[in-house]
Amino acid sequence: MSLAALSWMLGSWVLVEGERASYETWRLEDERTLVGAARSEQDGRVTSWEHLRIVQQGEGPAGLVVYLASPGGRFPTAFALVEQQEQRVAFENPGHDFPRRITYWRQGEQLCVELQGQEAGGAQELSWCWQREAPPRAAD
Repeated sequence: MSLAALSWMLGSWVLVEGERASYETWRLEDERTLVGAARSEQDGRVTSWEHLRIVQQGEGPAGLVVYLASPGGRFPTAFALVEQQEQRVAFENPGHDFPRRITYWRQGEQLCVELQGQEAGGAQELSWCWQREAPPRAAD
């Protein structure tokens, strides 16, 4: 799989709910790496942040595609690609508690994510959609 097939994820995305906001940004670093950054804010203060990467390891169609999440800058947790459709992609790590599965998809001008796994002894599922963030205006 070429990571260019994930170009539908690229850009800056935002979700604002009252005093809470979350942001996620994706860019194509090179033909083998997508780089992402996520952060959440409440009352204007950062409450969480995460470095993200999607990398192609190995050559050709047999190359492994991996999602790497580093919440708070910690050592990355790897999730292997398990599903890819035109504007939908899912990654799994069955040995991780939460999330075990991370699914992204496009819904019009929204980028959506669903996290599934085990937490506090039971199944847990969270999902939300960001809107494309408007580009900064040029100075007048």
